[in-house]
Amino acid sequence: MSDGESIESKSVVIATGVRRRTLGVPGEMEFAGRGILDSGAGTGVLAAGLVVAIIGGGDAALENALILGRHAKQIYVIHRGDQFSARGQFIDAAGAIGNVEFIFGAIVRGVTGDEAVRGVDIELKASGEKRSLAIDNLLIRIGVQPNSKPFVDLATTSNGYIIADGSGRSSVSRIFAIGDVANPSAPTIAGAVGQAATAIKTLYKELAGQ
Repeated sequence: MSDGESIESKSVVIATGVRRRTLGVPGEMEFAGRGILDSGAGTGVLAAGLVVAIIGGGDAALENALILGRHAKQIYVIHRGDQFSARGQFIDAAGAIGNVEFIFGAIVRGVTGDEAVRGVDIELKASGEKRSLAIDNLLIRIGVQPNSKPFVDLATTSNGYIIADGSGRSSVSRIFAIGDVANPSAPTIAGAVGQAATAIKTLYKELAGQ
């Protein structure tokens, strides 16, 4: 445990989930909660008349552009790639909103401001041009990563997801992994609940058969 305490058990079920990826640029942590939004849902009205930058190119980024675009003065969707990975209907719908601008091939170099976010610095990969966009809010949607780092003895995918079979068994006996930390392809609450039930049934049978 974090306090140094050790707990002994006959088995462990890991359900640590995932966390949002961060940019790792200057100012990102400094302005957390001071203009860096957690989500567009529920905060859209608060963006009324403001300029918002959304970082990312997947479904989550474009969906938030749709939500915030109804209220914000201007939306920048900034993506380091040359095209979005989001579903076509999200891209088309966001592109049809007059206040949404797509910026491709851009690397975020930093977040700036005073008491709150005031700007985002980007660099265009093709030309090396550096731009500073004046913004009021920033939303980061560049994917998630599994919370699997403490479990160094378990087999994982190249992306760090714990490898588990259909019953939740990991590569180490009596250590199970369920939910998003072991299910990168279809991360849902319903799926995690179903995996939990299966893992517990399997574990019960194994312990009962000792």
